[in-house]
This record gives sequence, structure tokens and C-alpha cells, in this order.
Amino acid sequence: HNSTGGYRDFSQQNNQRLGGNVGWRISDNAETRMFFFFAQTDSELPGTLTKTQMRANPRQASAANKLRIDKRDFDYMRLGNKTSVKIGEGLLETSLYWAYKDLDHPIFNILTPTFATGPGTIDLVTNNIGGEVRWTGEHRLLDRRNQLVVGFNPSGSWGEDTRFENLNNTEARGRKFGEGTERALNIEAYVQNELWVTDTFAVVPGFQFSYAERNFKDRFLSDGDSSRNQDYLGYSPKLGFLWDATPKVRFFGNVSRSFEPPSFGEIKTFVASAGPPVFPRRLPRIITQELKEQTATTLEVGSRGEWDRLDWDATFYHAWVDNELLSLNDANGNPLGTINASPTLHTGLELGLRTRLWDGIFAQGEALPERDRIELRQVYTWSDFRFANSPVYGSNQLAGIPEHLYRAELLYRHPWGFYIGPNVEWSASRMPVDHANTYFASPFAIMGAKVGYESPRGFSLFIEGRNLLDTTYAATTGVVANAGGVDTAQFSPGDGFGLYGGFEWKY
Repeated sequence: HNSTGGYRDFSQQNNQRLGGNVGWRISDNAETRMFFFFAQTDSELPGTLTKTQMRANPRQASAANKLRIDKRDFDYMRLGNKTSVKIGEGLLETSLYWAYKDLDHPIFNILTPTFATGPGTIDLVTNNIGGEVRWTGEHRLLDRRNQLVVGFNPSGSWGEDTRFENLNNTEARGRKFGEGTERALNIEAYVQNELWVTDTFAVVPGFQFSYAERNFKDRFLSDGDSSRNQDYLGYSPKLGFLWDATPKVRFFGNVSRSFEPPSFGEIKTFVASAGPPVFPRRLPRIITQELKEQTATTLEVGSRGEWDRLDWDATFYHAWVDNELLSLNDANGNPLGTINASPTLHTGLELGLRTRLWDGIFAQGEALPERDRIELRQVYTWSDFRFANSPVYGSNQLAGIPEHLYRAELLYRHPWGFYIGPNVEWSASRMPVDHANTYFASPFAIMGAKVGYESPRGFSLFIEGRNLLDTTYAATTGVVANAGGVDTAQFSPGDGFGLYGGFEWKY
């Protein structure tokens, strides 16, 4: 159970989750396990602010959500099974799952005497089923060590999506303006082979076939039929390598293709109803749009390992993306729908470092299991995502993605289980909130610290202070096409100063 009053106005949350599994070892070579999970969550949504509003009072809800009508409540249940059977030098794994979700999501929509905009209240019930058959075989090929992986992964879903007018300052639903049935099918088949051509170097070719269907049947036909049936076909080859330079240092790389069909949330959008205004106002209507699948060719190289007092995990990548699925809002936060963008380029670096700076400071000797130490843990991501000579946006940076993000923690650990230390999160560059790059979220740095104890018998506790300087900053932003340099309501403030504590007991 988790409940929170929320840092901002109208941001309370109440969540219940229950999960578990039970397994049966049928024999030395076979076992099966059933999984179950249930969640019930009720969340108030405070909405986004302008930068001026955020700086003046980051705790406030947006002007629209002061009416207290924007929420996201859902029930979720999932059942699954995984069975594994060893056959010779191989492993056959099968899985099957069913998931159910009932979403009640009143989203603010602007109401005027003559017109209503936005998606209104979403009443969406969905069922998902899927499974996978996967074979992993270890055998010799060309008298070399070899691993073959072959898999088949089908899944499908069906749902009922109904939309109602969201009436201001009330939980009552207004008039219905949309209703339809969603059907989706996804089929994937893949194969990958890892051949060690030497004792330390392997080549890893792979291939994946993907097929997807998206079928929306419009059942609210008073303003036209928006039914749509689309299918998508994709092929994703891959070629990679692994090189174990030393027993503790590995280098890797690959060139691969990716394939991503759109979701129903991206296919559906909203327009004004036809005809003159009707009493008390004209409602929006759901329409569907034809979207292409998003594809990309990605080059990736990296290394992970340890040397002396240093552990690292580093990856550099560059992706050429076609038909990227970009969802846009207008200046008031209302969805404009999803588009297939002109080609984009995604270049980035992900770097994790753990350094043992000092050890044996206060605690050392044969009576202790280990010496005390001071560790510095760092994670840095560089994300340079841009349009590739777009006729509209040129080579502008994609909105909503911080280019530089750094997190670090300096921690003292004692062999008795005590630890203490400060931490920092730093977004080092401004981030555009629009693809035209006319308005930006400011850089920020937030400081924290924590102290805790971990017992070898399974008991642990901690106290943590977050945002100790009570810095006002935008944790996330919305994304718009062109803000025109105007301070629009697209900023979601991060939490201010707070103290957190907890304990855990494992037995």
C-alpha cells in the first residue's frame, strides 16, 4: 500500500499492489511457475505550469486542474506462466500471459459556451494475451563454442474505448462523443547465433520478423465513420561482436535495425465536430489517421569491466531514425495528435562508473569481514537527438529530452552495515519544450543525502533527504511544435525539499 498527499496541489495518490508466484520443480530437468499481480491505483494530476507560475509557486496546480477534475484511476490484473525444460544441451522455455486493465481517466478539456476540446473522460477496458516459445541451444559449430537462440512471440489485445465530455468541477460524466472497439495483433519471430571464432572473440548475427495489425471499429457514427484497419510488416537484421580483452574486460558492438508500429493512442486524434454549435456546446469527435511504422538503423559500441579500483559500463550509439512517432500538444496542453516526423538522428553516450576512492580508513583488521571504504558512483547520459535537415525544423534539437544528465553519489560504507553520504542530480543544459527551439526549460542541480544501516540478517533502514536546497526546477515538460518563444503551460515542477525514511526485513 502506498499513499501520498503530494508535493503539489491536487497530486494525491493511493495505490494497492499484490503479487506473487508459485513454482513446481517437476523433475531435475523441468519446472513450471505461475505468476499473479494485481494493482489498484488512484492518481490526481496537477497538470503543467508556465515557467513564471512554476517559479512563483511550484506547489500550485495548473489553472485548469484547480477545478479538480483531471485524474487517472485504473485496476490492473495479470496472470502468467513460465515453463522451462532442459533437453540435452539446450533449454526450451514457454510462457503465456493474460492481462486486464480498466482505465477511468478524466482529462481536462476546455469548455466554452459553444465548443469543447480535448479527449474528455476516457473509459477504456482492455485485455491482452500473449506468449513466447524460446529455444536456447549450446553446441559446437566448426569445432567452436556456439549458442543458438530461436523464438516465436505472438500477442494480441482487444478493448472498448468510450469518451465522454468532462464537466468542470464535477465527477459526473457529460455527453458521450466517441465509442469504438480496438483490436491489435503482434507477431515476432527471431533467431540469433553467437559463434566464438576464437576463445575471446565472438560474432553475433541475428534476424527478427515482425507483423502487426491495428484495427479500430468506430461505433459512434453520428458524426461520420472513423474506422480504420492498418497492418505493418518489418524485418530487423543485426550483426554484432563480443571481445573479451581480459577475463574482466569486455568490448561489444552491433549494427541493427528496429521496427515500431504505432499504438492506438497515436492513431486516434480529435477534431471539431461538423455543423453549427449545438446546445450547450459542440463536442469534439474522434478520428483516426494513417501512420507509418517507425524504423531505425543503429550503430552501438561499448565496454564493461573492472580494473583495480574502477568498475565501468559505457555505451556509445548513433541511430538514423525514419518516420519517428512524435506526439504533440498545443500551447494549452491539448493533444494535437501524433505525426511521422522527417528523418531524425539520435546520438548518445551512457556511462556508469564506480570508483573505490579509499578503504581501510577507520575499520581494518582480521576480525572484520572487510575494510570500510568510500565509493564514488557516477552515471552520465548524453542525448543529442535532432532533426536531420527537416524542411520545417532544420537540424533543431528534439524537444523534451535533456542533452546532459549527470547523477553522482559519494558513499562511506562500514563493514558493520552502516553507510552515509551525499548525492547530486545535475541537468547541465537547457532543454527545449518545442521542436522549433524557441523556448527552453532551465538547467538545474539538486542535492541530497542519505544515511542507513544494512544488517547481514536481512534487516535494513534508511533516512534520505532529497532536494536539500529546495530548488525549484522542471522535472519534465510537455512537447509542442512551436511555442513561438511564449511562456506556455508545459512545465511539471519537481518535488521540493523532503525527508524520506523506510525499513525492510527479509527472512
